[in-house]
Amino acid sequence: MVTKCDKNDNDELVLQLQSTFSINDKVNKYVCILRDYWKNLTIDAKEFVNIYDPKIENDSILIIDNLNGLIVVRPDVLIPITSLMSASFCMRKAWLSRMFEIFGEPNKALFIGTIVHELFQECIRRQQYNVGQIVKIFLDTIISNFTLELYNLNMTREDVMTELRPYVRPISEWLKLYAGNESTTTNNNECKNYFPFNVYMMLKILFGQRNMVALVKLI
Repeated sequence: MVTKCDKNDNDELVLQLQSTFSINDKVNKYVCILRDYWKNLTIDAKEFVNIYDPKIENDSILIIDNLNGLIVVRPDVLIPITSLMSASFCMRKAWLSRMFEIFGEPNKALFIGTIVHELFQECIRRQQYNVGQIVKIFLDTIISNFTLELYNLNMTREDVMTELRPYVRPISEWLKLYAGNESTTTNNNECKNYFPFNVYMMLKILFGQRNMVALVKLI
């Protein structure tokens, strides 16, 4: 447990720890110094932390930096491994799912938002952008992943489809405009060839593909 947390003169985060599981049976109080990336963590007194494989100095000083050790803050907050796996594609989803679960009642707005988000991602993966294709992806693939949520919210597939329908056409139009408009393939390649890849992606996000084409023509 963290008993005190301060910054030292080197702008490192220094934790005073009371151990519940001692590395050394003769020592139950430690000083943990967080350097490099780890010094930016937000840790308060009375919080629990788990420390793994630190660099140990003088038996009671633990060093964690970019090369040594790992610290887990608030290890009592558990996120299922399936949620962590989903974070590999979308980092926000694992945390949001856990937060809304903590606060009790199933949340319909979050559920519909998650469905829309999943549908959008799946359409991009498959490169299918027509309204009929989007509805088919929802019915054949997406909704089957949310059986438990449907039960918790007392909703049917038809209820979800009714809620989802206002989003389908805007999704289709957006994807056709920015991701799947075949008529702009030549112009897309022209833009990609004109700019370095990282610059191209940044400008595309800022201005959109159509404005990118206009920009190249002006140049």
